[in-house]
Amino acid sequence: LPFIVDNLIFWRDVKKTGTVFSTTLILLLSLAAFSVISVVSYLILALLSVTICFRVYKSVIQAVQKSEDDSLQDSWSFLAVVMWLMTYVGAIFNGITLLILGKLQTEIEVKAWTAPQ
Repeated sequence: LPFIVDNLIFWRDVKKTGTVFSTTLILLLSLAAFSVISVVSYLILALLSVTICFRVYKSVIQAVQKSEDDSLQDSWSFLAVVMWLMTYVGAIFNGITLLILGKLQTEIEVKAWTAPQ
């Protein structure tokens, strides 16, 4: 790891580490009001809506030319179903909560690991 990151992780400079830790924690807590999983899922669903329109256009062209490409259509259909299910997962679980818990766990484990015995 770079020297600066190493100093932050192992709390060698308490003021800098405290500033970085508190800033990132405040940022994560402020984002806690929104479910990251839901937002990402809805953005991908919007992208899929655009690609579905493009797929309909290509289907019309393929119908005229009598060629088929079902593997791409199956892939997009599967992705659409997964993203639709992820919107429900995002409504139940808040992804930012998992990030906050992971950050706190990392900080606690590093501090406990480097504490003098």
